[in-house]
Amino acid sequence: MLRDKQYIKRLGFVRQHVRNKWEENKGLPARYTIHDASHAESVEKAIYKLIPKTKYSELSEEEKFYLLSSAWLHDIGMIPDLLGRKEEYQKVRSQHHIRSMKYVEEQRQELGLELGEAKTIAQLCKYHTKSEDILRCQRKFGEISLRLLASYLRLADAIHVDKTRVDQSLFKIFLEIGMPWDSKYHWLKSFWIEDVLPDFKNLTITIQLLISQDDAQDLHIIRNMIEQEVRTELYTVRDILIRGGISYFLDVETKLGPGIEDNQKIDLMQIIGNIQLEQKPSASDVVATIVSTTLPILDLPDKRQAYSILKTYQNEVIKAVIKNRPCHMLVKKIDRLIEDNMKENEQDLSDIQIKDNINNVKTKIQEFRRFREERVKTLFSFARSILSDFGSVLLFGYSNLVIKALERAKSKFKKSTMIYVCECSAKNQYNEMNELIYCDGIKYASKIRKIGFTGVYSKCQPKIDHLC
Repeated sequence: MLRDKQYIKRLGFVRQHVRNKWEENKGLPARYTIHDASHAESVEKAIYKLIPKTKYSELSEEEKFYLLSSAWLHDIGMIPDLLGRKEEYQKVRSQHHIRSMKYVEEQRQELGLELGEAKTIAQLCKYHTKSEDILRCQRKFGEISLRLLASYLRLADAIHVDKTRVDQSLFKIFLEIGMPWDSKYHWLKSFWIEDVLPDFKNLTITIQLLISQDDAQDLHIIRNMIEQEVRTELYTVRDILIRGGISYFLDVETKLGPGIEDNQKIDLMQIIGNIQLEQKPSASDVVATIVSTTLPILDLPDKRQAYSILKTYQNEVIKAVIKNRPCHMLVKKIDRLIEDNMKENEQDLSDIQIKDNINNVKTKIQEFRRFREERVKTLFSFARSILSDFGSVLLFGYSNLVIKALERAKSKFKKSTMIYVCECSAKNQYNEMNELIYCDGIKYASKIRKIGFTGVYSKCQPKIDHLC
């Protein structure tokens, strides 16, 4: 904490200025987690978490003042009319760090800052986001470790993802007017995070979840996603923190808690399903995920609520899959099945009609699943003769059914058959560090190796040619 009385007084002035600006901003925030004075205060508290009390004195009073002031000013650019004209919110959000930088420089006298102080704090505001390459931030400005301070600010901002980041009343408003699932995820994620605790002994950042093991299946998916979001931010500054010699962390982990509220478990299950839909290249996996997500909704005791949730799931998720993956004919079949039985709005139907429609959808989806399971078994029986000639196999286009068919092959066949995976450049995904984190072909080849095949060959061309 600051010890110099003048800096303490001036920091108090900056805090009050930011609070006043946010109070003047009457518009509701967009459907993202809130950015306001309470977030700024939490980022300041996060800085104290990241730097042990025994190490805090290694920063000069001037450096502490710059760091804490930037914690309060880094998101002030999120105010739409901050610079004298109200701008479209998406533009404001994407450029908020530049807007914050400009505001600090242009309003330095209002903030009680000297020219050099304003420029220093403005640079910290600019580089607090991963959209800016932090290595472009000036390493030192005189005696000020500018890049190190920017790294602490970035990480402090990244770890403010707990339940203090969201407002229950605002969330209800956004749910009523409609909310995309990815925005809903960011709000719910914060409701599900109890705290974020740096562990200086194990050099990790621990995200303490409220979610328990019994709340949903495939919890590793949501845990991995939450970890990866913070991990990505950490990795952009990790080396800078290590070289700074004050405090640093090597990785991120999550720990499960006592459990979330029952009314949020359906949301958790849907979000896990939506993440799976985006990650799964196999059409059969996509269909299985939609079916496994839909049936628990239909089993909700309040059938009117179930009707509404399923219609929303159909419009926001199933139809999005059809738009992005028009070749998935089975998804279209499920969409038509729901459409044929749930055309009307729930407000226009009696409770009996609602219940009948729900039961019809449930029966037809169960029949669809049983029929598909029988057809898949038949497919596997046909595959046995094809997989008995010990020739090579050429694969193009990820298929979970092919993987399952190959899995049933005899051990002798697996050891003597060559598998060639041709599709390795579609659907590549990179993180902010420009590291390849997903590739259809790599995933395909990896799965086939895991089921026992030793001769698996693939050529990947994400950025440059290399054998994998």
